[in-house]
Amino acid sequence: MVHRSAARPRPVVDAAPRIHVVPMDTTREGGGITALLESATQEILALTYWFDPAPNPGPYPVTVRFSGRRVDVKGRLSPGDRFVQDETIEVAQVGAGPWWVVSLVAIVVGIVGAKVWFIVLHRRAHRMEGWCIQGFIAGATLAAAILLVVLNMPIGVFLDVTAPGLLVAMAVGRVGCFFAGCCGGPPTASRWGVWSSDQRVGARRLPTQLLESVLAGLLGLLGLVAVVGHGPVGGAFFIGGLAAYTLGRQSLLHLRAEPRKTRLGGLATSVLAALALVAAVVLLAL
Repeated sequence: MVHRSAARPRPVVDAAPRIHVVPMDTTREGGGITALLESATQEILALTYWFDPAPNPGPYPVTVRFSGRRVDVKGRLSPGDRFVQDETIEVAQVGAGPWWVVSLVAIVVGIVGAKVWFIVLHRRAHRMEGWCIQGFIAGATLAAAILLVVLNMPIGVFLDVTAPGLLVAMAVGRVGCFFAGCCGGPPTASRWGVWSSDQRVGARRLPTQLLESVLAGLLGLLGLVAVVGHGPVGGAFFIGGLAAYTLGRQSLLHLRAEPRKTRLGGLATSVLAALALVAAVVLLAL
């Protein structure tokens, strides 16, 4: 058989042909000199190929075509006497630099958003000592989305791969809330109560911070398994993970000692989170 390979036409840039010799079948019973002699008489497939890279330094897909036919057939060739196989090599790598820039800027904007959100939320009490995770998520996500659009980078891929880390970070942050004495539950005589302080009185309380930490940690691990096992899905893992976290968080907010600012806001947040979760599931199903 005679085989040849061809690549998608590209501008020639110092391209040189290469030859690979690939044994077709070197597995034979026996050993020593006999096996060596038998392997020397086996058929081999010689591939001559070349690759002409384009002058554009950016990544692009390349299609390689392998074709061949039998040379010992006289007359008309049947479908089994020839083959054509196309292999497309997809390249979608982006340098590490832009990813780091987007991540660092998003973190800085998220920190500012967390502080501003807390100040606005407690403006009547003139409190400035705390932070709000909602402000961080909103600020970081908005900043990342704008930079990704400006830099022409895939938004869905970035959001999906950062979702597990974001959820695990929130799990760690809630442990800090527990030791700081904020966002805690009311005193309780339940066996599930954990001794903690609300920065004024120490007592057995519902550990709402630790419950929220477990919720975020589990969602982060599930997101990591999903992203590693399936790959990014256009931001569906990011949306679904944060939507599930928001729904769980809204339930835990009812267990906190501090009263809710408004019930209407909590209801609207839950409805939007549920719709986002359904949208993420539909996107994954499709």
